[in-house]
Amino acid sequence: MEEYYKRLEVQTDGCPTRTTVDQAECERTCTVSMLPLHMDDLSDQEVLEFQNRGILNESGDIVLMRAKHIAYLRKGLKVLPAGFVALDASRPWIIYWITHSLDLLNALRSDDDAAIIATLASCQQPTGGFGGGPQQLAHCAPTYAAVLTLLLLGTEAAYSAVDRSALYRFFTSIKHPSGGFRMHEDGEVDVRGTYTVISIAALLNILTPELVQGVAEYVLAAQTYEGGFGGEPGNEAHGGYAFCAFATLGILGRASDARLDSLEWWLCHRQMRLEGGFQGRTNKLVDGCYSFWQGGTLALLEYVRRGRIGEVTLLRGGKEGGAIRPEHGESPEPGNFELLKYHDNIMLEGGKEGGAIRPEHGESPEPGNVILPEVPCMLGEVKLGADGSRRCYYVHAHGQMGADGVTTFMHMVSPAGVHSGALAYNQRDLQRYVLLCAQQPEGGLRDKPGKTRDFYHTCYNLSGLSVTQHCLTETPSVLGDSANELLPTNPLYNITEVKAAMAMAHFAKLPCEHDALMQQQQQRQ
Repeated sequence: MEEYYKRLEVQTDGCPTRTTVDQAECERTCTVSMLPLHMDDLSDQEVLEFQNRGILNESGDIVLMRAKHIAYLRKGLKVLPAGFVALDASRPWIIYWITHSLDLLNALRSDDDAAIIATLASCQQPTGGFGGGPQQLAHCAPTYAAVLTLLLLGTEAAYSAVDRSALYRFFTSIKHPSGGFRMHEDGEVDVRGTYTVISIAALLNILTPELVQGVAEYVLAAQTYEGGFGGEPGNEAHGGYAFCAFATLGILGRASDARLDSLEWWLCHRQMRLEGGFQGRTNKLVDGCYSFWQGGTLALLEYVRRGRIGEVTLLRGGKEGGAIRPEHGESPEPGNFELLKYHDNIMLEGGKEGGAIRPEHGESPEPGNVILPEVPCMLGEVKLGADGSRRCYYVHAHGQMGADGVTTFMHMVSPAGVHSGALAYNQRDLQRYVLLCAQQPEGGLRDKPGKTRDFYHTCYNLSGLSVTQHCLTETPSVLGDSANELLPTNPLYNITEVKAAMAMAHFAKLPCEHDALMQQQQQRQ
C-alpha cells in the first residue's frame, strides 16, 4: 500500500516550496482516510472500528452515511448556530444547499415547504431580483439560489412565488454592453453573474433574444491559454468560473465554439493523482466542492461531444440542442461527427516536442536504452459518430528514451479498473474521494480531511457524486454499498433531473416574448 501511494505523491525535484509542502501534507491526511480501501492491510480491530463509525458495512463496502447527513441537513433547516450571523446575506444559498442535498438523498419532505417559500418570498425585492435576506440588495447569486430552491420544491405554490416579469426586468437592467451581466446594480461583470441569469431565464422560459445578445461572445473571451475559463476575460482559469462559462455556452447552443480539447485537457489535469478529487486551479489543493464544478463541466463537455447537450438544457432547437439563436433560425438536427484526433500534450522531460503523445505515428525507430517509467496520462484520441461513441481513458504509457529524449510511446494499455464510466476523468477515484475523504463521521461533508463540514461542501460533494454516478450511463456507476446511489442531478442546472423537467414543462406554457414580459411588469406598476 505504501509503495502504491508513494508513486502518486507530489514530486519536489529536491526544491520544496510552500505549495509542495502543503500538497504533501494534504496527501498524507487523504492517505490515512483511504485506509478502508486496503482491507488486507487492516487488523480485525481496525475493520471493526471503521464499521462502527459507519464508513464500512458488514461486507466491507464503503458506505455513504445517508442517515447522518440527512439529520445534519434537517437540523440546519430549522435552526443554525449563532456564528451563522456572518452569512446573513446568504440565506437563499443556505436553504438551497440544504434542500438540494436532501433532494439528492431522496429525503426532501413537503412539511417545510410553506416556511421555505415564505422565507424566500421575503427576500425578493421590488426590483424583481432576490437579495441575500429581507430588505437586502437584489443580487444575481441569491436570485439563482432562491429560484432553484423554489423549483426543486416542485409545487404550484413554489412556482407561483416566482415573479417572472419582475425578474425579467431585473435581468435586463443588469445587462452590460460587453454582453455579460452585472452581479447587482453597479456591480462587477463576470461569467458567474452571466450564468446565473442565463440558467434561471432558461428554466423560467424568459430566455429572449434581447437577453442573450452578445452573451456567448463575452463568455468565449474568458477562455484562457490553459483551456479553462476565468471569471472575466484576462483572469486565471478557475473551476467554478469554468463551469459557469461552459454551462452558459451549453444553454445557448454555442459550446462547440469553445476550444474543447484545451478545456478537456485543463479539466482532466485538475483531478489529483493520489487523492482522486479535483483542485480548483493549477497548483492548488484538492477540494470536495470541485467534484461538481470540475466533474460537472466534464460531464457537460461529454454531452456536447456526443451531440446530446439538449438532454440537459431541455431546450428545443439550436445547433447543439441549446437555445435557438434568432439570427440563425432553427438549426437542423445534430448529425454525425467525424473521427478526430488531438494531442494531450502532457509535458515529459526530453523529447523534440516536449514528449507530446503521438499515437498516430506509432513506434519510433531504434529507441534508446533508457527505460521511461510508467506515467499516468490521457490517450489523445476521440471518436465521435452516429452512435455517439467516445472513449478517453487514463492509461499507462510505456516508452523509451535515449540521447534525443522521448519521441513517442511504444504501446499503450488501459488496465481494467483504472478508468470506468463514460466521462473523461477517473470516476471511481472521485467517488472514492467523496466517500472516504469528504464525509465527516458525524454527518455532513467537507472540503478535505482536517476541515469541518458545512452545507456548501455537503451540497457540491453530493452533486458531484450524483453526476459521476448517473451521467451518460444506462446503469448507475456506484462505488461501494448499492445504497450509496443518489438521485440524478441535472449537471447544467444542478437540481434533480425530474425537478428540472417539471419546471420547464410548467413555465413553457407562459408568455416568453420580451415585449409581453415588459408590458406585464409595467401594468403591475
